[in-house]
Amino acid sequence: MGQNGTAGAEPRHIRPLSYPWPAGAALLMHTDGLVSHVSLQSYPGLFGRHPSLVAGVLYRDFVRGRDDATIVFARQAGDGQ
Repeated sequence: MGQNGTAGAEPRHIRPLSYPWPAGAALLMHTDGLVSHVSLQSYPGLFGRHPSLVAGVLYRDFVRGRDDATIVFARQAGDGQ
């Protein structure tokens, strides 16, 4: 789903993408300022916490430190959430 390039530069091709967004689903997007092996599996219970807390923990533990980093974590509310 990712595309190489620099945000704001002249893109050659922009393709709209569409994916199902069921209840309880999550979206994690980040720039190359984080390492490529980001995973929530090592953090029991973190997935259910506030998205800003999830993003903060991922930044703390996976930032490369030599580049800027942007993280977006969004979760679709499920039944009873």
